[in-house]
Amino acid sequence: YKAALLTGIDENAPVSQDMKRLARSMIRARQVLIEIPKESNLAPGKISHAQLVAKIMNALKTIMNDDTPELDLRAVSQFKTGGTVIEMLSSEAAEYLKTKNIKERFINVLDPNATLKERTYQVVIQFVPLTFDPDNMEHLRELEQENRWEQDTITSARWIKPPNKRTPTQRVTHLTIRLNDPKAANKSIRDGITLNKNRLQAKKNKQESFRCAKCQHYGHFAKECISHKDACANCAGEHRTSECDNRDHTCCIPCASDDFKDQDNTMPYY
Repeated sequence: YKAALLTGIDENAPVSQDMKRLARSMIRARQVLIEIPKESNLAPGKISHAQLVAKIMNALKTIMNDDTPELDLRAVSQFKTGGTVIEMLSSEAAEYLKTKNIKERFINVLDPNATLKERTYQVVIQFVPLTFDPDNMEHLRELEQENRWEQDTITSARWIKPPNKRTPTQRVTHLTIRLNDPKAANKSIRDGITLNKNRLQAKKNKQESFRCAKCQHYGHFAKECISHKDACANCAGEHRTSECDNRDHTCCIPCASDDFKDQDNTMPYY
């Protein structure tokens, strides 16, 4: 940040993927997701955006006291499904809103039938003994206690491979768990976890990179694209991929190379 101030901003310089990821993570830390049922008076189509914002601000006022962080809104977005994303000015305000007693008071004022959804972090635990039962709540609570996580940190757990696809002699398999605490998720990925005094390795559940269907670059979707021109995923020409008449020529736009076809997972950019 200091270097940017001293040297000035080059508007033509590409934004690194690390900077984009950091920016997205900071935005997510300020966000709160609320599921509003279609029967609600706050559902899409039943209320204007200005009225929705006013309702949310009124509900926020009811949970303010001398010890609360500043509960100001940055933005409110509502989707057709009823999902409503509230972005606060700070991550501290978002965390405060997610605490158990506070979120209950907030939801009761906003809409008792609405639900404040917690953001979860998916972790894959490798080679877990089949004696563990992810559907057994007692097993989940014991896993939390052994790793010194808060109770109910694990929101869900399931085997990655369906049981009917196991071999007769199989004794271990991979387990995916969802945690509502980013610190617990990061620590488990860094240090591993213990289960019945056995040290098991854990890793982040990596999703395949998503690509824009308009400009063919990675990291955003077409609806978020700021490019003024279409780009062909096949030949890199300035037209839609469906309109391409040069399918014998392949080119990777992110790599600026003819050695790879776009979406090829062997390309350097991928």
